[in-house]
Amino acid sequence: MTATTQTTVLRKASKAELEALKEAAREKFYSTQHGHDAFAFTDPKTGRAIAGHVDGAYVPVLVVYPTEILKVYKEKLAEGFTLHELEIVPFQGQSMYIYFYRPQAELDANLEKIYQRVAQDYNAEIEAENNAIVEREVQLLLANAARLKEEQAAKDAEAEADRVRKEVEQALGVARKAVRAQLGAN
Repeated sequence: MTATTQTTVLRKASKAELEALKEAAREKFYSTQHGHDAFAFTDPKTGRAIAGHVDGAYVPVLVVYPTEILKVYKEKLAEGFTLHELEIVPFQGQSMYIYFYRPQAELDANLEKIYQRVAQDYNAEIEAENNAIVEREVQLLLANAARLKEEQAAKDAEAEADRVRKEVEQALGVARKAVRAQLGAN
């Protein structure tokens, strides 16, 4: 294996690729509602939905009476929440949900965890891919060595057969000439 092949075969980490993965994770985080989700995960065997807690950027706040909207809105703003693009969505009767982004400190802490997980997964993926490449190269080299051994063994067997044939011909050469002469005389 040449030095050029050694440096180009293995996959290298790319900052641009990692940043794209982080940006995709950020977009997913910002478009996910925080809290319980009945379809959070999927059972790999059955394909059925599994409920669970999901970390997301925004939360719904139920307001039962329209007269409480302003009060709840001010309370949430004082707690550090900011209004989400969905704003107010009717629920049942007079009740409604007001959607807020969680406080920025919480969002930043969650994003930092998400970025670390994305980086770990990315590095693990590259490591696994490079391990597979190394294993494939090892198998190719072993197969090549086995093929060369088989070819050499076949050449050695053929050379041994030629050597034995010459010895036999030398040992039986006089007798063979006599038999040929006898066959030719008849």
